[in-house]
Amino acid sequence: MSYAWDYAWFAFAPWGYHLSNVLLHAAAAVALMVFLEKCLARRGVALALEIAAAVGVLWAVHPLHTSAVCYVSGRADLLAALFGFAGLYFSLERSWRAGAAAALCFLAALLSKESGIASLLIALILALSRGERPWRLLSFGTLAVAIYCLLRFSAEHQTPPPPRARTCDWPAGSPRTGPPSRADRPTSTRRLAPMPG
Repeated sequence: MSYAWDYAWFAFAPWGYHLSNVLLHAAAAVALMVFLEKCLARRGVALALEIAAAVGVLWAVHPLHTSAVCYVSGRADLLAALFGFAGLYFSLERSWRAGAAAALCFLAALLSKESGIASLLIALILALSRGERPWRLLSFGTLAVAIYCLLRFSAEHQTPPPPRARTCDWPAGSPRTGPPSRADRPTSTRRLAPMPG
């Protein structure tokens, strides 16, 4: 969907797609910083904001993320990171509304890339380390994974639509609509020379 959004704004201009990747990467770095600041502040760590900002900047400029930001196809990693960090932020709250928001973020991370499930596992580990019973998080997380599996497996086993008849091979007004027969295909007068063996 993000590619469709980019195409609507930038058509085939590559700079627009790269700009979107840079903005998504920056948003993921901010989401990581906000999550870490809240997590560290809850544990009573001094200078929580400064530590979280340093980790966010380090994550943003780390060379490991170069391919995800530079290549347009790396957007799946950026979206999975953004939604994963947002889900981790919401998982720190104990309300049902925050749990639902975390589940939506984890589902979006999973739909972006399968490695997005790591954020759900990190949220469960954090909840257990705080001594909580993560039933709410586990139920919302299970629902997110179930929805993902339902969407994924139904898409994999769906029959593709039948191919449409090719009409562009025939002159206008021609009654033929199927693919050309062997006799109708143009023959080449040039033969390829055999490769030396």
